[in-house]
Amino acid sequence: MYKIDPNMITTVNLLKKEKIFYWIGQGSLLGIKRDNKLIEWDYDIDFCVWNDQIDKNKIIKLLEKKGFKYWRHVKFDEEMNHLSFVKNGGRRVDIN
Repeated sequence: MYKIDPNMITTVNLLKKEKIFYWIGQGSLLGIKRDNKLIEWDYDIDFCVWNDQIDKNKIIKLLEKKGFKYWRHVKFDEEMNHLSFVKNGGRRVDIN
């Protein structure tokens, strides 16, 4: 049986609680659709949100309150509208 990543559970619960519309994207969506689970060798979980509906700083604060550390990539963050978070015990969480 497949174990759901704890960082995915935490992030989904947080986004739902805060009523932030999201969807799973990129490789995470591919694995869930194709294999009914995250791809084993994929190192992150990709969430997508509409950037005009939520402020980046709010997302950072919410996830940091849950024990995530914001992992800043200056060029990548600005060009791709991308936020990355790490927390022990699970995969990196990317908010796109």
